[in-house]
Amino acid sequence: MDQDIYLAFNDYAVCNVADAMVALNLLPCFVDGLDMLSPDTPKNTNTRISGPAHTVQFLSSDVKSEAGYKKPYVDSCTKGCIVVLSCPSNVVNANMGGLIMQRAKQLGVVGAVVDGRVRDLDGMF
Repeated sequence: MDQDIYLAFNDYAVCNVADAMVALNLLPCFVDGLDMLSPDTPKNTNTRISGPAHTVQFLSSDVKSEAGYKKPYVDSCTKGCIVVLSCPSNVVNANMGGLIMQRAKQLGVVGAVVDGRVRDLDGMF
């Protein structure tokens, strides 16, 4: 995308853009190429986090699994861990957002690595 287009989105939260895209039936509703680490982190940072990984693998709805969904993944996180989410490439919804990350912060999670979609990033840090 052109840099001017990126700059035009600066005044809007990602969740607002995604919700507007859904309302306009512009699916899939994600903005490709966003790579912000946190609201205060420069793009060329050397920021590092460390801790045990709490891995979560999301499955497509067409995959049958015996494992099932027992409780929100965030509730099984432990203090000091890093949540690592892996999501199928065909999933267009966010797999982590402000509410989940607020809960993770309460539990002492130190960061997240997401192979998927994230929303509400400004409210996470």
